[in-house]
Amino acid sequence: MNRQFIEVDYCNSAQSFKWLWASVSFVQCILTYYVVDDNLLSAPIYLVNVLLYFIGTVYYVIALKKYKVFLDNVVLISATLSILSWMTMAHTITLLWGDNHATEKVLLLGFFSMLMCFNASRFMLIASTIPIMAMHVYYQVAYVEQSGMSLLVSTIKYPFFVIAMITTQVNHNARLVASHQKLVALNQELTILRNLDDLTGIYNRRAFDEKLKYLLELQNRNKQPVSLMLIDVDFFKRYNDSLGHLQGDKCLKEVANALSAAVKRETDIVARVGGEEFGIILPNTNLDDCQLVARNVINTLRDKMILHPNSSVSSYVTASIGCACIQGSVTTPEIIYHQADNALYRAKEQGRNRYCV
Repeated sequence: MNRQFIEVDYCNSAQSFKWLWASVSFVQCILTYYVVDDNLLSAPIYLVNVLLYFIGTVYYVIALKKYKVFLDNVVLISATLSILSWMTMAHTITLLWGDNHATEKVLLLGFFSMLMCFNASRFMLIASTIPIMAMHVYYQVAYVEQSGMSLLVSTIKYPFFVIAMITTQVNHNARLVASHQKLVALNQELTILRNLDDLTGIYNRRAFDEKLKYLLELQNRNKQPVSLMLIDVDFFKRYNDSLGHLQGDKCLKEVANALSAAVKRETDIVARVGGEEFGIILPNTNLDDCQLVARNVINTLRDKMILHPNSSVSSYVTASIGCACIQGSVTTPEIIYHQADNALYRAKEQGRNRYCV
């Protein structure tokens, strides 16, 4: 049987069965009180009723200690014991006192307790309603001698409540699914925003660190190279001082666009890791290929022809690049970052507008 057809969290929750058996126990106590009061303890139907209640109680105690969420077979056995208990109590009332109104109330109480316990499962709602409704019809025909329209009116309440419960459940589930999908979409949007730099729209330092750590762990397992480039815009403070911070922000956006255009693969990661400092992570890339990308970055930035009024190396905005590569050895983000940072320092020392490894 399809597990999802029976199992919904609330339906299989051991907690819901506590309340179900508590209602059975409550009616059983009232029934026992009247049996004792009328000295009917030796009545066979009552002894059968007590035996069934004892079996059900023992089974529930064992199941509740063993499971927090009932398995499907435990759900079915528990439901069967509950239904039989309600039907036996109703039959006991009929045979001992002949009170058809009390019998009907016990059946209704049993029906509503099952309805509340199994409101999350259409299969269990229908399966638990059928025997109680059948017993209701039997009593109305055999003891009350109802027929025709009066029998139909007294019986139709059972399928009516089940249909109403299922309709409510379907509508509720539809709203839950819609809300869940909306939350998932919002969560994805927030995740994207959390990982993007507000100014340039590329990855920020948080995302850069997370992806570098992940790729290095992957490289350690697969023995594949990972290259890292640290890029620093040359004399950017002079650029800001000459043209203002607003123009400086525009410059950083143009640099970010140039870096994104310089890398060719979707798996390459471009990020802004500081004020005017950027980083590029190149998975499965050796040092020779990393230097090709570095040259491409320098050329792409040169082709942008972003005017720099106060640079010592060019009339246009340039960048210094430090390259590092890790291959076939266990390492940490700090080690490769330190190597790339040292290479970046050498590139600046050697005159900027260049890359070093």
